[in-house]
Amino acid sequence: MKFLLDHDVPIDISYCLAELGHAIVRLPEVLDASADDDRVLEYASRNRCVLITCNRDDFLTLAQD
Repeated sequence: MKFLLDHDVPIDISYCLAELGHAIVRLPEVLDASADDDRVLEYASRNRCVLITCNRDDFLTLAQD
């Protein structure tokens, strides 16, 4: 499984997921720090990533649209 970790996710989460054999993509590796939430969600969807974020409320609203 491939995970996209938002900038607000503690780095320890990526280490744990990687140890379990998952592919990890950190947001700063693929998008500018100024990328808005729409762009982050679009990237995750297009690249078939599970998005992990601490910004739950904003992304729930976007996912419903």
